[in-house]
Amino acid sequence: MATKCDMMPSLQVLPKFVLLTFFTVLCLKFTNHNMTEIEEQRAVIKFFAKTGDMPMQCWNKLKEGFGDWTVTPKTVRQWFRKFNNGVTSIKDQPRLGRPKSVRTADNIQKVQACLQEDR
Repeated sequence: MATKCDMMPSLQVLPKFVLLTFFTVLCLKFTNHNMTEIEEQRAVIKFFAKTGDMPMQCWNKLKEGFGDWTVTPKTVRQWFRKFNNGVTSIKDQPRLGRPKSVRTADNIQKVQACLQEDR
C-alpha cells in the first residue's frame, strides 16, 4: 500500500513556479506576518539563488509578480551575491546612525500631551 510520502512528487519534477509559491508560503508561515514587499522579494531572490538560476531570470520573474514595485536588477545581483556567500536572513541587519522612523508609542504620547497642553 502506498503512503502519502510515496505519492508525493519529487521536488525536482515540479515546475519552478510551484516550488517558488511553496517556498514563499513557507517563508510567510515561519516568519512574522508583517513581511514587507522587499523581504518577500528577497525570499524569492534567495530561492532563485539556491536553485542556481541567474540574477536576470530572477528579476524578470520578480517583475511579473511585483510590477512597478520590483527592486532593481542591481539589488537582485547584490542579494544573489550575499546569499551565495552564506547570508541566510532576508531581513536587514541593524545599522548605526539615525533610525528610519522615530514613531514610537512613547513619542506619540509625548506629542499628544503637548497638543493637549496647547488647547
